[in-house]
Amino acid sequence: MTWLIAIICVVLVVVFWRIFLPLAVIAAIALGVLILYAQGDDDRTARKRKITEQTVRDRIAAAKATTSNAAREWEVSEETDPASGERVPRSATVLSDEGLCRLQVEERINGVKLTGIYCSGLKVDAYRDIDVKFDNRPKSDPMRIARFSNGDDVYIPSYQYSYSGHLSYDEFLGRIAGARKVSLLLPFDAADQHWITFSLSGARPALTEIGAVK
Repeated sequence: MTWLIAIICVVLVVVFWRIFLPLAVIAAIALGVLILYAQGDDDRTARKRKITEQTVRDRIAAAKATTSNAAREWEVSEETDPASGERVPRSATVLSDEGLCRLQVEERINGVKLTGIYCSGLKVDAYRDIDVKFDNRPKSDPMRIARFSNGDDVYIPSYQYSYSGHLSYDEFLGRIAGARKVSLLLPFDAADQHWITFSLSGARPALTEIGAVK
């Protein structure tokens, strides 16, 4: 039975070779075009990523070169309590010395505690830990970060992996209230890691006002 099928196939090829040959040529050309397009698309993607990476690096370098010497002060933001109608302090925030990111300690109405890291136009890799270095401490400490569900910004959650040497969230807030500067080593998605520094001037009264520290 197999040899019969083979003979039929050979006969079909011989009889219809005029049709099969153009189809084979067209298929080969189409395949070649697809391969060239895929290679070109990969090259365009690689070039676009390089341009993006260089743009981000240039922006960070320019911001660091023009860092303001004036100490930035922490500010407190309020929200209206839906039940009482009263204005309640909910977050304390400060802009980084370079003006690239904003550090915001949040005590949300639903009881969630976190510290947001908002870097407009810059994406932080949320799958890597950050290092936290205070001016009055000899060494930095690792902390876990996560990404907000509704954007590219990240935050330091209140739950940290204490068993792996991560700085606890309460200790982090306590150090903010007792130091003058804090630097975060942020892993930017398109520009490697960079230290971003925040002034802690006025941090203690701001954190006390929102109930983050006592």
